Amino acid sequence: MRAVKGARQLFTSIASSESGVLAIICLGVFSTALDQTVVVAALPGVMVDLEIPLTDLDRASWIVTGYLVAYTVAMPLGGRLSDVHGRIRMFQASLVVFSVGSLFVALAPNFEWIVSARVIQAVGGGATVPIGLAMAVAAVSPERRGIAIGLVAAAAEAGSVLGPLYGGAIIELAGWRWIFWLDIPQSFILIGLLAILPNRPNPAAKMDYFGAVVLGASLIFLTAGLSQRAIFSGESVYPYLFAAAGIALIFALVMVERRSAQPLLAPFLYRSRAFLSSNTTQFLVGVALIIALVAVPLMAATVMEKGALESVLQLLRLTAAIPVGAVVGGYVLRRAGVRSVCIIGLAFMGAGLLVMSGWETQVEEPRLTLPLVMAGLGFGLVIPPIGVSALSAAPGHYWGAAASLVTASRMVGMALGLAALSAWGIERFYSLTGDVALGPTFEETEAVLIGAGVTVFQNLFMITGFLSLLAILPAMLMREEDVEDTSGLLL
Repeated sequence: MRAVKGARQLFTSIASSESGVLAIICLGVFSTALDQTVVVAALPGVMVDLEIPLTDLDRASWIVTGYLVAYTVAMPLGGRLSDVHGRIRMFQASLVVFSVGSLFVALAPNFEWIVSARVIQAVGGGATVPIGLAMAVAAVSPERRGIAIGLVAAAAEAGSVLGPLYGGAIIELAGWRWIFWLDIPQSFILIGLLAILPNRPNPAAKMDYFGAVVLGASLIFLTAGLSQRAIFSGESVYPYLFAAAGIALIFALVMVERRSAQPLLAPFLYRSRAFLSSNTTQFLVGVALIIALVAVPLMAATVMEKGALESVLQLLRLTAAIPVGAVVGGYVLRRAGVRSVCIIGLAFMGAGLLVMSGWETQVEEPRLTLPLVMAGLGFGLVIPPIGVSALSAAPGHYWGAAASLVTASRMVGMALGLAALSAWGIERFYSLTGDVALGPTFEETEAVLIGAGVTVFQNLFMITGFLSLLAILPAMLMREEDVEDTSGLLL
């Protein structure tokens, strides 16, 4: 018995240490991040199993879109609830919700069921990211906050990178439903590990439920509007109405929240130069990131005529570098400062994407790998300084809310970037090929179409490269503001 008790005490001591807390947080964020991208591998099997025809692909895309919208909306609510009721308990509650959603996805008998279940799953998964970031910042001393954010961000990015590979392996072995069955024991193991840590609610803090509902509604309207390709093609007025409604709700919320004692959208956040510049930079990074993530394998699979595996491996050169960049950025942040690290990261992104804008149908090494790795490192490098700058603008009892808002900025940027890719890119392709007549041979016509495709991808990479460099302007206003040292007190 003494040996068992001693081992339990030793395990508790290790888990409660700074490294132990960060390890548990990283495992939790990694686990939920897998499900952001795992559905990419599962979607074909889901469509066959639930008898969704290929002609309904736009409808089936709501399995992904519904998750992303709910994931974004859950962040502010989960982040602020963790400030009030304690981050350990809210992280556990988020994992429970995530598990319930996973259970319903695994049991899904039809399309409507699986979309609803994915929304429940996303509410739990989305809340873990800002709570994890706030826990990581609270668990370490001020000078190590960049490292903590870098490690958590690296875990999240690694989960997103490995999601399709993990999903593909599970599908080959047991079928797509087992991807979601396995989420349940993983989540409850993490809930047990988190139970070791002390939960510290803040009795003085209050949850602004009205603000949460209004902000959630504004994010729903914004992401729903910005994620539609018609916002660029002008085929429908609805995306503009949705986006306008979202912006109007945010302005209304700012006005109403001035009279609230503890508003969700606290005035010191949007009056802070560090917070506003961090969110603006994050938004532009989100636009560039999603276009790069989609355009790189798409170009490889189409105009470069590479196989599916080779296309994925080409993207892996970029995505594998992101967590590396996040960890490096966290470590160098202490010496270089938030502004310098972020600007260097954005310069890496811009340079890599601009080199990629010169790609043709055949690209030799190192002109293929070098810009992909450079852009990936840049995307990773900017994560810690953006997080540290944004959270430094808030006192400790608002870290969950601040982390959720800066993460949501990236998601909104990704929604706009995805719409731009699917709408502007297609319109550009049609404009280049609209007057093309069939040539005397199929090969000649194909050459014209491939040439138009190359031009579209080159344009996309050039635009995102310049957007990355444009983000340097708000990044120049970033700084780490002075906040109290609350390390270890606000878990």
